[in-house]
Amino acid sequence: MTVVEIGTRAWYGDSRLHLTLPDSWEVAVHRPQLDPPLDDEQIRKIFAGPSGQRLAAMASGSRRPVLLVDDLTRPTPVNRVLPHVVDILGRGGDVEVTILIAVGSHAAPSSDGIARKLGPLPVGSRVIVHDFRGASVRLGTTSSGTPVLVNPIVAEADLLVGMGGIYPHSSAGFSGGSKIVLGAMAERSLVHFHFGRLGSQGGYHLDNDFRRDLDEAAALARLAASVSVFVNDRSKRSSCWWARPLSTTRKRWSGLVAPSAHRHRALRMWSSRMPTRWTSPSHSWEARDSRRCGMRGRGPAGWSWRGALRESGITGFSPSWTDRGSTSSVSSSGR
Repeated sequence: MTVVEIGTRAWYGDSRLHLTLPDSWEVAVHRPQLDPPLDDEQIRKIFAGPSGQRLAAMASGSRRPVLLVDDLTRPTPVNRVLPHVVDILGRGGDVEVTILIAVGSHAAPSSDGIARKLGPLPVGSRVIVHDFRGASVRLGTTSSGTPVLVNPIVAEADLLVGMGGIYPHSSAGFSGGSKIVLGAMAERSLVHFHFGRLGSQGGYHLDNDFRRDLDEAAALARLAASVSVFVNDRSKRSSCWWARPLSTTRKRWSGLVAPSAHRHRALRMWSSRMPTRWTSPSHSWEARDSRRCGMRGRGPAGWSWRGALRESGITGFSPSWTDRGSTSSVSSSGR
C-alpha cells in the first residue's frame, strides 16, 4: 500500500493524517516549492532592515493604525510576525494599534482561538473581530459596480496594513495583498463580490475579474501595505512579501499581482506540470479545518494547481512597493 502524509487540524492540535492508497494507483505528491523556514532571529533581522524601516516611515505620522489579519480558517502563523509589525506601527507603544481579525462571513473565533492565532497580545494593541452584519461605512463603488462597505474601524484608520498568508484561491487566484480587505467588508459587499454579477469570474490565475475588483476595493479602503506570508507544509514560515499600491490615481492595488517577479515566484511555488495521462478524474477539495487544502485547476500555459497547504513556516520576505510610477523591489530571505 502507498501511504501519503498530509497535515491537518490547523490551530486545533496540528496533527498528521496518513492516507493509505491502493498499490494499483499511480501516486504523485506535489508539495509547495518553498525555501527553508526562517527562525525568529532571521525574522527579527528582516523587520530591523530596510523593509521594516520603510514600514516605520509610513507609520511615522499615524495616530490610528489598523492591522488586518486573517483568521483561523487560514494556517498563517500570525503570532510569529505580529509583535514586529505592531511594534513598528505603534512606534514602540507611542500609539495604540487596532488588530482587526478579518473573518469576512466566517464564524467569529473564540477567545481561545484568538489566543492561538495571535499569541500573547503585544503591548499597545487591542483586538476586534469583524462583524459582517454589524455597522459599516460605504467608501464608494468599484468600476464594475461593487459597493464597498467596510467595518467603521477600517474607514476611520489613517494607516491600514494587511497581514495574511498566500495560498491558491479559486476566485482571487491567490490570497494575499488586496484579498485581506474582503475579510473586513459588510454582508452586502461580500454577496456582491461572490454572487452579484455575471462578470465576476475568478480562477487559479492572477489576472481575473475578481482580483481586479478586489484591487479597486482595497484602493478605496486605502490599504497602504501588505505583509503576505508563505507557509510550508509544516506551518513553518517560508517567505513574506510586502507590497504597496501601484498609485493613488489608478485606483488599483498591486498586491500580489503587479511585480512580475513575485507573480512568477508564486506560480513556481504553487504549480506543477499537468500529467501526461490521467487514470482517474481530477477533483478539487478543501478541508474545512484549513490545514489540508488540495486544489487542482487549469492555470496559465496548461499548468495545474495542486498542493497540500499549511504546516507552518515562513521562508522569506520579499518587500516591494511602487510609488507614483517609480518601482523598487527588495528581496530578503533572512538567510
